[in-house]
Amino acid sequence: MLRDLRSELVDAPQQRCRSRHYVGFEVGGYELGLLPDGDPVDGAMTYWGVDDVATAVSRAIAAGATEHTPAVEVSDGIITALVRTPQGALLGLIYNPHFTGA
Repeated sequence: MLRDLRSELVDAPQQRCRSRHYVGFEVGGYELGLLPDGDPVDGAMTYWGVDDVATAVSRAIAAGATEHTPAVEVSDGIITALVRTPQGALLGLIYNPHFTGA
């Protein structure tokens, strides 16, 4: 069902990576990431590109966030993590050595 909906929303995105943690697509020069086990209650998550995910998680925790999902390599050198901000929102952090931007 999700695959059909995705196909209707964007024109034939190029799937770049797939793992049990993350499915990544390149769409118009940007990364579109799907979390196979994501909870729809949390809504859409934004991932901020960083050079060092572990350091970014530590800085977020020092600023009052809590770790939601620890840093993990999801595929081909791509590392992601999720923190929950003091306001309760989820914030994703990603290092993607293959992303060149638009």
